[in-house]
Order: sequence, then structure tokens, then C-alpha cells
Amino acid sequence: MKEGKRKENIDDHGGEQQQREVDLRMQAAELRDMHRKVLQLDLHPEGKISFHELEAEIESFIASAQTDAVRIIPGLGVQGKLKGMVKPWIEKNPLVEKIKDEGGSFFVLLRE
Repeated sequence: MKEGKRKENIDDHGGEQQQREVDLRMQAAELRDMHRKVLQLDLHPEGKISFHELEAEIESFIASAQTDAVRIIPGLGVQGKLKGMVKPWIEKNPLVEKIKDEGGSFFVLLRE
């Protein structure tokens, strides 16, 4: 009796498949970027903003986004050490799936 070929499914516990799905969601979100919610981070009129205020502003914006992705732009007033903290603050947010650093801004895919 001829034995049929057995199709083997190599399961990587969904890791590669999940990453492909995230990448596809990111691409789709980028295509719709013209209608994206944008947070322009800049100094307050008084010219000073604390680390905590900036972090809170990022968290609040992401939490209230009600969309699949957002763009966060550190403005001209956010320089040096403060500017360097923007990406880590975005990354540690539990609502963030993936970040694309585009030089002057961050394209942020949010969890479903």
C-alpha cells in the first residue's frame, strides 16, 4: 500500500506569523497616514517642559487616540536629552505594538 505524503506544519508558536501580521498592519496603517492623529511635542509657551509632563502628554495622547496608529513628532523645542527620551517613553507604553523611527518623527502602530 502506498503511503501518502504527510504535510508537516512547522509551528513556531505563532512568532513568525504574528510578526508578519504586525508588519502587514503597519503597512496598511502607513497607507492611511494622511488622516492620522498627530501629536506635535513642543515646549510650553513659558519655554519649559519637564520630563514628567512630556511623558504624561505622550501617554495621554496614545490612550485617547481611538485609532490604529498615530504619529508623534518631537518639535523644535524638544531637543537633546528630552528628545532622546521620547522613543523609550513610546516603547514602554503597553498600547504600542510597533514603532517606526522616521528620523524627525515616530509612526506608532497601536495594539488591536
